[in-house]
Amino acid sequence: MEIKMKLYMKDGKINLLFIDFVIREDICNFNCKYCLSNEFDNNSHNDKKRNEAIVYERNSELAKRLDQVMEKILKLFDAPILRISGGELFAIKNIDEFLRKQTHFKAIQVITNGSLLDRQLLDKLIKVKNCQLHISLDGNTLQQNQFRIGNKRANDKLLANLELAYSYGFEIEVGSVLTNVNTGSYLSFLEYLQRYCGKIKAYPFPIRGKIREKYFPYQHQIEQFETILKRYSEFQNVLPSPKYIEEVINVLRQKRELPCVIPKVMIQLFDNGDIVPCPNCWTNKIGNILNDAPNTIVKNMSNDKIYKLFLKDKPRLPYCHSCMTSLDIINLYFSNHMSFQDIVQLPLYANPEIQLILKEFKSHMKG
Repeated sequence: MEIKMKLYMKDGKINLLFIDFVIREDICNFNCKYCLSNEFDNNSHNDKKRNEAIVYERNSELAKRLDQVMEKILKLFDAPILRISGGELFAIKNIDEFLRKQTHFKAIQVITNGSLLDRQLLDKLIKVKNCQLHISLDGNTLQQNQFRIGNKRANDKLLANLELAYSYGFEIEVGSVLTNVNTGSYLSFLEYLQRYCGKIKAYPFPIRGKIREKYFPYQHQIEQFETILKRYSEFQNVLPSPKYIEEVINVLRQKRELPCVIPKVMIQLFDNGDIVPCPNCWTNKIGNILNDAPNTIVKNMSNDKIYKLFLKDKPRLPYCHSCMTSLDIINLYFSNHMSFQDIVQLPLYANPEIQLILKEFKSHMKG
C-alpha cells in the first residue's frame, strides 16, 4: 500500500520524529574511500564560506548562521530527536556550546568518526542534555578499518576513544559500512563489542553510492551475516532486532523490498538553510529555511513529486534499491516488522515523549 505524503501538522508546526542537521559537510579530518560527500553536488559552500573561521563562538559567522537556522527550524518543525553531523562535527571548535543550547530535543545524536573524542571533549559533551553518540567504525582491526584509516596507531586510537566514551556512560551506536574488507569478518567485531555489556549497539549496513560497485562485499563474505543471524541470541546485546540483520542480508543480496517512510518522519537541513527530503539520498532541494516563507516550505513538502517516488510500497528509485542505514529501524517499526516494545528498548527511542511520537505517527499513517 502506498504511503501518502500527508503532513502531520500540530499547533501550526510540521511534526516529525527527526531533524537531521548537517553542518559544514566539507570539513573533515578523515578521507574515507567510500565517503558520500565526494558525490555531493550541492554547491552550498562558496569560497567566502569556505574561508570562515571553523569555530562556534560569539559573533563568528558560523555561529550566527547556525543559531539563525536552528531558530527557524524550531519555528516550523517540532521533532523530539536531533541528529547532527558534519563532515566531522567535532572538527568545529566549541561546537559543544551549540549542542548545549538544544534543550528542546529529547535526544541529540551526534554522528562522529570518533577520532577527536578525548577527555577534554567528553567532559564537555557529558554536560549536553540527552546527548548520544553514533560512532562510525567498520571493525576493531586495521584490516576492517582500512577504508577509513591508514595505520595501526590510528586504529588503536579509535578503539581507545570508543572505550573512553563508554566509560563516560554515553549511549553509543556504532555504524559500520559493510565492504569487501570487513563483511567476511564482522562476527569477530561483534565478539569484540560484547565487552561493553550491551551499552554499545552495532548497526552494520552495506556500502552505498556510486563507489559501491568497487568495494561491495563478495558473495562468499555475505554468508557471514547468515551465520550472525543464526547465532543472533549470542549477539543480541550488541545488535538491534534480528529483523534488522535480515534486512542487511536482503540488501547485501540486492533484494530490498522494505518500504521507506524516512522522508515522511524526518527532514534534512544544511547549515546554509537548504532542505532536502531524505537524509540518505541527496536529491532535489525543496526549500531553504533562511530564504523561503514557512508556507512555501509546507507547500513544497506537500506537493513535491519526489515524495511520491520515495514513499512507494517498494523502492522505486535506483538509489533506494541499495540503500540501508541505521535509520531503517524506523522502517522496520512502521512496516510492523518490529514491535513497539522492540524499538523502545533501543536508547535512541527510549524517551517517553519519543515513544509517544512513535505511536502518534503510526496512527497518523493509518489515518
